[in-house]
Amino acid sequence: TGGAKHQRKLAGEVERNNFKQEDDEADEEDEARDHGKKSSIAVIACRRALRDMIHFADRFLDFLPRVVHTFMRILGPCLVCLALGLIGFVTYTYFVYALPELEETFSLPARMGHSMLGVFLLLNALYNYFKAAFSSAGTPPEYEKALELRKLADPESDELPRRCKKCLLLKPERSHHCSVCGKCVMKMDHHCPWVNNCVGHGNYRHF
Repeated sequence: TGGAKHQRKLAGEVERNNFKQEDDEADEEDEARDHGKKSSIAVIACRRALRDMIHFADRFLDFLPRVVHTFMRILGPCLVCLALGLIGFVTYTYFVYALPELEETFSLPARMGHSMLGVFLLLNALYNYFKAAFSSAGTPPEYEKALELRKLADPESDELPRRCKKCLLLKPERSHHCSVCGKCVMKMDHHCPWVNNCVGHGNYRHF
């Protein structure tokens, strides 16, 4: 009888250990599933964050040139006024302060010749400055008109001329689209903020 009780007791302990082991395995499986869910949620969150960062970068890169172009449009007139102000300041300083000081060292004809040379250089500089600032740098013709003229000149030619993708005008060689002025410029050199204009075919010699 005592041996039977002992065997039953051992069997109960073994059964309890089996149940405990099964419970532990079930808990481990639940933890593994929870960990897998948490890992998948973390991966999804990282992907969404990366996608949002890429969208933000794209929007920022699209917005940044607009800011720069707007800033250049505002900066151009300011620099033109500054340049004219500096020219006027130098001219005023010469006639009001420098010219009277020359009376002690130079004769009247020398002072007149010096002043006339200065006035000539001043007028020449102002003329070319205003021509560079207010003359058109050279805009290509419309694409349809250029295409018609090309067909009239060479009806057998099937080669199409280049066309600007932004302003839809004809795009000859060495012409570029100025994003500040918003148009193509023939033989474009650069956009100069000091004249608030592009430097190209029409005003390069004045510049």
